[in-house]
Amino acid sequence: MIASRLRYQRLATARPSVSAEPAAKVDVTPGILVLGSGPLATTIITRLQTNPRPGYRFMGYVETMNGEYRDRIKDILAGGGVKCVVVALSERRGTLPTDELLDCKANGISVEDGVTFYEKLSGKISLAGLNPSALIFSDGFKRLRFAMLCKRIVDVAVSAIGLILATPFLLIIPLAIKLDSQGPVVFRQERVGQHGRMVRLYKFRSMRCGPESHDQSRWAQKHDARLTRVGALIRRCRLDELPQLWNVLRGDMSFVGPRPDVQSLWDTLVAAVPYYRLRAAVKPGITGWAQVRYHYVSSIEDGIERHEYDLYYIKNMSVWLDVRIIIETLKIVMLGRGAH
Repeated sequence: MIASRLRYQRLATARPSVSAEPAAKVDVTPGILVLGSGPLATTIITRLQTNPRPGYRFMGYVETMNGEYRDRIKDILAGGGVKCVVVALSERRGTLPTDELLDCKANGISVEDGVTFYEKLSGKISLAGLNPSALIFSDGFKRLRFAMLCKRIVDVAVSAIGLILATPFLLIIPLAIKLDSQGPVVFRQERVGQHGRMVRLYKFRSMRCGPESHDQSRWAQKHDARLTRVGALIRRCRLDELPQLWNVLRGDMSFVGPRPDVQSLWDTLVAAVPYYRLRAAVKPGITGWAQVRYHYVSSIEDGIERHEYDLYYIKNMSVWLDVRIIIETLKIVMLGRGAH
């Protein structure tokens, strides 16, 4: 008995209309079939159902417990409508239907790896079911000398121009902080930087001074009770990060990159989140892909989600991606909308 099961929605066949009413339009959008039932497959299916990929529609999935699903795949593909098969098997050894997938390729049906497909679909790398080989043998993580030189030039140019344009804020914000609450204007904190080297990060103080202020053992919160009135405003617009432009000019940070963690939270997330140490392969940034696509990290679960976005950035890092992130950040600062 075949121990595999099938969840598949076939395309409706259009029938000739005999009435004066126009025939219903048949949906000819290319369909996606997911092969697998593990964590990665579940993540892809959920994403396709809740936030479909433009130009494609989710048609169904084949889940298997012993690899006996080849006949089912043939039947589905023979029915038409499937233009892409996403392979998201938890274990491929001895279960990958190579002959059927080769037939798909030969007949114009694309076959995509589940990790790569989800990366393009969501703008992040799913840690669910991610094997080290998927990262080791990927085309990303390239650090060409010319590309890194261009990134440094962009860093210096953007931070220098930013400091000039931000001069009014650099004068007004310290005065507002002083009038609003007692304590230093600029907050200094050690964060984990590239290759694990500690970086002294500068920020405008946004919290009240006291034993709870900037507690390194606590998660940050968007609506943190420790925030002052001015602190809440400048944090919402990200103006509290302006002093870090000096960190960028010095070369301690990049304008775009993963946000640096304090040591205590870094240790917690390294122990709980797979591949978290890869964040230290690049310089930390004032803003980043996770900052424009996600929100504050207030739990281990948030740390996992944020790292999936940052891992995408580290793998696909380029000047053009940096420019896109800078534009999205400007929208947040100037219009007050987007992720925080």
